[in-house]
Amino acid sequence: KECVAKGLPNMVGRNGEREESLRWLVAATFCNTWELRGVPAERLGSLEAAEALVEQADRLEAVVLYSDMIGRTHAAMAAEYKKLGVPFDPNLDVADLVQRLKDVMLW
Repeated sequence: KECVAKGLPNMVGRNGEREESLRWLVAATFCNTWELRGVPAERLGSLEAAEALVEQADRLEAVVLYSDMIGRTHAAMAAEYKKLGVPFDPNLDVADLVQRLKDVMLW
């Protein structure tokens, strides 16, 4: 019923495809939330790709919060940039550094 209400395929009753219907429902539910966080879930092509990107973004946010508490935010950002092979600009503020990394993770 929820799938039909959201305009998703209703596959219940087709050889155990209930799980696939549930995946579509979960995807539709979380895609809206992920879109608000800047993750274009529908354009990524799969629920797994969107989930992986959200997990990376969450990990990055945790790194920023922790490193900010111990006063090593720029050092932590430099390390994250190095992991992704992206040039680090120490003159940018933390918000811009984080956004750049998220953009790189997305593309």
